[in-house]
Amino acid sequence: MARGAEIVAVVLLLGACEPTRPAELPKQATGDVRRISTVASTAAPAPPPRAPDFTLAPRDAGVGAGEYHPCTECHEAGDEVDRRPRVLEDDHDDLKLVHGTGKIWCLDCHHPEERDALLGARGEAVPFAQPHRACGRCHAGVARDFAFGVHGRREGNWRGERVLLSCLACHRAHDPAIAPRRPASGPTPRADLPQPVHHHEPTRLHRAIEGGER
Repeated sequence: MARGAEIVAVVLLLGACEPTRPAELPKQATGDVRRISTVASTAAPAPPPRAPDFTLAPRDAGVGAGEYHPCTECHEAGDEVDRRPRVLEDDHDDLKLVHGTGKIWCLDCHHPEERDALLGARGEAVPFAQPHRACGRCHAGVARDFAFGVHGRREGNWRGERVLLSCLACHRAHDPAIAPRRPASGPTPRADLPQPVHHHEPTRLHRAIEGGER
């Protein structure tokens, strides 16, 4: 009788120790998933970061210095505008346009009515002193990098007022590609600087350890 009671107790104990199944997670309704996806897709994107303020250095140096001639010396407001790409035979016959692989013309960059101005992204007149606003019409990525200081050069140091050199400080307007050039030689090491220690030569520490030098 006692033996039977022990067997029953063991069976009950094993039944009590049966591992419990993990509770099933509640299933989300299909309509809720669709609604969440729609809300996520229609959320307004974060605004792009704003570039720090900067001014442009005067155009008195660089490859474009001394090349500015007011267009109104010959062109007047109301003159007939010819947008056909062509070889100029009378005026500007010494000008070779190597820009845009033949797909752009003078009036793609020069304002057709305000002759002493460039053409901005919204059709506005841009002063010749701010060429980056005209170049950005086609070179948007480079113009963004220019505004943030990744592309181009600046005056002074990296702190304080940002004074940037314009596009024409490095690029010619009608032939903007920079020609290859040989890199300059490195600086000459100063004679009074200590010479580098090579690993195969014993250092002063090595000599001190081996010979007792202090």
